[in-house]
Order: sequence, then C-alpha cells, then structure tokens
Amino acid sequence: MIDSSQDLRRYRIAKYFIWLNLLISILLLGVSFYKSEIVFDGERHGKYIKYYIVFTSFFILWVILLRKSAKIQYIFIKYYIAIIVAFYAAEIVIAFEKSDRHLSNRIETAKQSGVEFDEREKFVVYQELLNQGVDAAPHFQPTTLVGHFNSLGNRTDDILPLGGISHKTTVAQNENGKHMIFKSDRFGFNNPDQVWDAKKIEWLLTGDSFAQGIAVQPGQDIGGQIRILTKKNVINLGMSGNGPLMELAALKEYAESQKPQTVLWLYFEGNDLVGDLIKERTSVTLMHYLDPEYSQNLIGRQNEIDAIISAHIKNELTSRNRLSFGDILKLSNIREILIHNQNYITIDPLFFKIIKEAQVRVSAWGGRMFFVYLPQYERYSNELQDHHAFRERSEVIRTVKELQVPVLDMHEEVFANQADPKALFPFKLPGHYSAEGYKKIAQALVAAIP
Repeated sequence: MIDSSQDLRRYRIAKYFIWLNLLISILLLGVSFYKSEIVFDGERHGKYIKYYIVFTSFFILWVILLRKSAKIQYIFIKYYIAIIVAFYAAEIVIAFEKSDRHLSNRIETAKQSGVEFDEREKFVVYQELLNQGVDAAPHFQPTTLVGHFNSLGNRTDDILPLGGISHKTTVAQNENGKHMIFKSDRFGFNNPDQVWDAKKIEWLLTGDSFAQGIAVQPGQDIGGQIRILTKKNVINLGMSGNGPLMELAALKEYAESQKPQTVLWLYFEGNDLVGDLIKERTSVTLMHYLDPEYSQNLIGRQNEIDAIISAHIKNELTSRNRLSFGDILKLSNIREILIHNQNYITIDPLFFKIIKEAQVRVSAWGGRMFFVYLPQYERYSNELQDHHAFRERSEVIRTVKELQVPVLDMHEEVFANQADPKALFPFKLPGHYSAEGYKKIAQALVAAIP
C-alpha cells in the first residue's frame, strides 16, 4: 500500500522530532556534566550518575529509532507525545491542588479540634493591615533572591540581603489557626529591637524557618523561649529558606560584631542538604563567605536592603497567583512523587567545611558553638524502622562530632520521648513545630548548655 502525501508529511515531522530529541538528550548530558563536574567539582557525582544513565538511554533510543522505518517512527512519536502531554497535564493539576489541599486539610482538622482557623491568605491579611494604617510587610525569604537579582535591576554582585525589611509588622503563614505576625527588628529579624543595644549577648541562633519561629507568635519561637527561661539576651538570625551558606554568612555579617557567648547552629534535616545548599552554592556571593575576610557590610546597608526587598515584594504581589513555569517544565511534582527518596540524602562535603569554618570563627571571638539537630515531621509519620539511616542522621551527627563541634540531637532529647511526636506539630500535620514543640526544644537546650 502506497503512503499518502499526508502520511509522508507526518513521517517527515516525526523524523524531525526524533532529531530534536536527540539534540536535547546531548544538551542535557552536557548540562549534567557541567553541574556535576564543574559546579559541584565532582563532589555530587553519585547524584548525577542517574541523570547520565537516563539521558544516555534516551540518546541511544533516538539513535535506534533513526534506523527504523518511517512508519514505526511515526507510531512511536505519536504515543510518546501522548505520554508527555499526560505528564504535563498531571503536573499542572498537582501544582494547582497542592497548596489548596494542604490548607483544606489543616482547616478541617482545626474544626474537628474545636480551634478557630483564620482562612485568609497571608497577602490578604497584609493588605488589610495596610488599609488599617499599619506599616506592614509580607514575610520574606532572602534565598528567593539567589539567582534573581537582575529582575530587580541590580547587579548580581551588588548586594544579597540576609535579613528582612526593618521595623515592619511582618505577616507570615498560618499553621495553627492564626497567622504569625511579628515586628521585625532593625535588620529585619524576629527579635525585640532593643536586644541589639545590649552590651552583652549570651545566646545567638542561626538557622532557617525553624529558627525564625514559623509559624507561632512572637516569643513562642526557640529564641523567645530561651529568652524567657534564662532572662538573658538572645539574638535570632533565623530566616525562612536559609541553608548552611546563608547561615554562615549571617554569622559573619551580624554575629561577629556582637561576639555572643553561645551560638546555636540549628540544622533542619528536611531541606538543609536536600535543596538549600544545592541552590546556595551556585551563588558566587555566598561562596565568598568561605573566606573569613569577606563581608558585604550589611549592618551599614539596611536602607539598600529595605529597597531591594520592597521591590521584590512588589513583584511578588503582582505574580503570586501564577504557576511557576520553571517548576512545571522540570515536572517538579511528578519527579517528587516518582523518584524522590525521602529517606536518604547525599551529603555534600561542603556542608562539613561550612560547619568547621563557623566553629573556627565562633571560637576566635571566644564563643562556643553547638550543632542542634532538628527532625522533620516525616520522621514520625512513616513508621520508620531505622531512625539512624533516615536523612543520614547518624552520619551527619558523627561527622560533626569529629569536627569537635558539640551536637544536641532534638530527636533523641525531645521527640523520641513523646508518646506521639506528631503532637509537637500543629494539628499533628506536616509543617513546622507548634509553640509547645519550640518550648520543649528550648527547655532541652537550656538544660544541656551550662
């Protein structure tokens, strides 16, 4: 049977499509090599080997298809495109429903518990405060600026904020019924502003959202609870989204001049190594902080920082309802469901270099640093048989101890001692700790540190 002209046209398009995918496979192999061997200096070769295998397999597949008949090529491409379209349709649906599902679960559980839950969005609360004449700002994550400076009209090496907007009534998310609302200090952190005027700082915390105290009220965070328990001066440098390099940078910019007696390095097993450090090490500015002499002199540049963050928030307000095209293109949600392994992580050697550098700097001003291990909700929701292997907990703790840094493991000291560890999370749902969870951690830290 002779193929029609329409069939021939389809076969030709299918062949073009095969060639296109062959070139894409080569490109992705090159990108994987660049990231593995150049960006990460070969230190994450084990992670990228799976990408080598996948993209090489696709390369071989397209080469084989080029040797098949035009009709087989067309049939294969037809089904291949159908599968790709199905994947992206599923990705878009998941992206739309993901946040709504988590919020609805929280609201429903709150109702069952007899707790009134404020269902307003963070930005709605922020706008209503503005309408009431309150000088407010939505919660901000400095890490969102990593790699996005140019969209704000700044040079990529100009300035990278590590705090938030100063002296603002800051509105964060709601996980326990009420939105977290706090007055930021002169550098945008979650502290009483007058603590920066103290002649002596006994405690200082550096970390991510768990250090910052998301999503409880002022004074219920770990730093606030330590302040209550000890009656001492406590500075909290925690900011949502921070990873190890941001935390090291915060010590340089804001702790070194204060010379606190005790520094708590709050390590969260959920994302410090899984996502945060991977993103941070792509920042030239953050990598500079491995040099003990490097500084952006942020303490004297708060006006610039406030302007940069305000511009970012303005942009965020106009685009907050849009889906992330980049995440959709990478099938982020589908990949998380299909291949993301929640139990095991790859430990980047850079992490231990950062911890050692922090410890050396704290010791140089006469302080002492403690590594505080914070567990995630999934540790207690998955009925783990091996708490040592999950998130490479034992390996992380062992190696940090080898660096002569004291370790305080909150899994052992707090959560493992609870009849139901999930009770230390709001409504026993995934997220941050409850006020009671933060309180028990603060009590354990104060008891362990003389």
